[in-house]
Amino acid sequence: MKKHLLFLLACLFLMTGTVMAKIVKGRVIDSSDKEPIVGASIFVKSTKQGTITDIEGHFSLEIPDNVKTITVSFVGMTTREVAITPGEMTIELTAESQALDEVVVVAYGTQKSLRLPVPSPRSEMRNS
Repeated sequence: MKKHLLFLLACLFLMTGTVMAKIVKGRVIDSSDKEPIVGASIFVKSTKQGTITDIEGHFSLEIPDNVKTITVSFVGMTTREVAITPGEMTIELTAESQALDEVVVVAYGTQKSLRLPVPSPRSEMRNS
């Protein structure tokens, strides 16, 4: 009887852990032209949970119930910490005031030379 009661309590405890999560949905847009931002990162700082926006700027993220803010970032835009609100959220990111003057891309790599057997050319001269 004690084993059954202990098992039942363990199941109830595990069920409360799954119930104590919520799904946050929203859309990330550019504040200047209201266009969706594709590939923006949305994550919870205290955990390793995160996602990125789709082609229309939408995201969906399951987070613990005790989390009150999410962080939204994108290259070239200011990173924002946003308070979670009920319903679908609309998050606007603004362009950073510091612009890059130049970008230098440096690639280091090696290429293995291919030594394939190539037939050597033969020349034959015939005396006729």
